Amino acid sequence: MKDWLPLVKKTLENPHFICIDEDKKGREVYYLFHQYKANKYIKVIIKLGSNNKGYLISAFPTDNGKDGEKIIWTRSNN
Repeated sequence: MKDWLPLVKKTLENPHFICIDEDKKGREVYYLFHQYKANKYIKVIIKLGSNNKGYLISAFPTDNGKDGEKIIWTRSNN
């Protein structure tokens, strides 16, 4: 995971889109388009604490989102 830290940071600072996980309340999911092997995105999942701080849950490459995620922000909005 240590080797992933720069990519996780880049995903959190400049994502292509952000989702909320409607199945797991209090989680935000950040996606960054990044060609990693056969996958298309880096997915970073954070849990928002009561103090508005985010805690890293997981980060991994994926080729798509999952059912139950709702897009709340895209880079084109900015």
